[in-house]
Amino acid sequence: MNKLESVEYRLVKRLFKDYNKDVRPKKDPTKAIYVDIAFYLGKIDQLNEKEQYLMSYGWLGLSWFDEFLKWNKTEEKVDYIIVPYDKVWLPELCLKNSITESNDLTVKLKYKIKVQHNGNVVYVPGANFLTSCKVQLTYFPFDVQVCHLEFVKWMTFNDQMEYRNSTTDVNLQLFVQNHEWTILETKSGVKPVIVANKGGLDLFYATIVLKRKPLYYTMTLTFPLCLTTILTFYMFLLPCESGEKVSLGISVLLSYSVLLLLISDILPRNSETAPLLSKFSCIILNKHPSVITPENFYSDNCSHEYDIYGVLSSYNGNYHKYSSSFTGEANAFMVKNFSFRLRGQSSVL
Repeated sequence: MNKLESVEYRLVKRLFKDYNKDVRPKKDPTKAIYVDIAFYLGKIDQLNEKEQYLMSYGWLGLSWFDEFLKWNKTEEKVDYIIVPYDKVWLPELCLKNSITESNDLTVKLKYKIKVQHNGNVVYVPGANFLTSCKVQLTYFPFDVQVCHLEFVKWMTFNDQMEYRNSTTDVNLQLFVQNHEWTILETKSGVKPVIVANKGGLDLFYATIVLKRKPLYYTMTLTFPLCLTTILTFYMFLLPCESGEKVSLGISVLLSYSVLLLLISDILPRNSETAPLLSKFSCIILNKHPSVITPENFYSDNCSHEYDIYGVLSSYNGNYHKYSSSFTGEANAFMVKNFSFRLRGQSSVL
C-alpha cells in the first residue's frame, strides 16, 4: 500500500468513526439543510398513449454541505473521496407521480458519492423513470404533449431540509434523440405542495414538452384517409346505372373500417377528448349510407329497356322450346305487350 492510499485510508476511517448517517449533518438543529437539485435527461424510451405513462432515463444532480465530513486539504493531501451511498446521510427523495409500487429513490438508487474536503457532497444517481403523463390527442398525429417528473420529500419538512433548483431548465447535454418525439421545451423548478406556518413541503419538478414526429402516421393513416375521402366524393360522379358505384362505395367503406381499427388501436380509450382524425373519419363514414342508399333507390328508376324474351331466357333454358308453338302474330303481340321500359323520374320525392 503506497503513501497516498494509506493517507486516504486513515482519512476515511477517521471521518466515519463516529459518523451517523441517520442524523442530519447540521451542527445547529434549528437550521435547515439546503439541497441543490437538477435533472439531467438521458433519453426517452416510450410515451405510451393508451396507458398514459412516460418511460425515460435520466440523472438527478444532488449536492449539499455535510458539516461532519470536512478536513484540511493541505494536511491530508486529499482533495476528495469516493464512498458508498450507504455510508453518508442522504436527502429524502420520492418520485411523486411514479406508476410503480416503489417510488422511494433514496433506497432504490445505489450510486457512489463524492465528498469534497470542504464538506460539499455530490450525488448523481441515474434511473429509469416510469411516470404518469396525461396525453391530449386532439391534434394527433400533429400533437404536442407535456409530461412532468415530480420529486418530493414525504416526511422531511422545510424547517429541516429545503430543495433549491440549480437551473431553470432540464439539462440535455447527454440526451439521445428519440425516433418518435422531439423536445420543444424544458423547465424545472421548486414549488410548494403543503404551505404551513412552520416548515411546509416543497416539490421539485422537471417539465418536458414533446412534439410528435408525424411522418410515420402521415404515411400510414393521414394520407390513406385523405385518399379514401377523395374516392368517397368521386362516387357522386359515377352514373347511377353503373354497378361499379355501389362496389366502390363498399370498398371505400371497408377501407374506412380498417383505418378506424388502426386509429382505435393506437389511441387510448378516453372519453374526455376525441382526436380530430377520429371525428373526421366518423363524419365521412356516415356519408356512405347517404351515397349508397339513395343510389340504390334511384338506380331502380333509371331508364333501362328489358325484353321479355331475354328475361325469360335468362331464367328458363327451355324458352325456345315453348316459343316455337306460337305463331308469328302471337310473337309480335307478346313483344308489343310485354316489352317495357322503366324510365327514371327526375323528381321522386
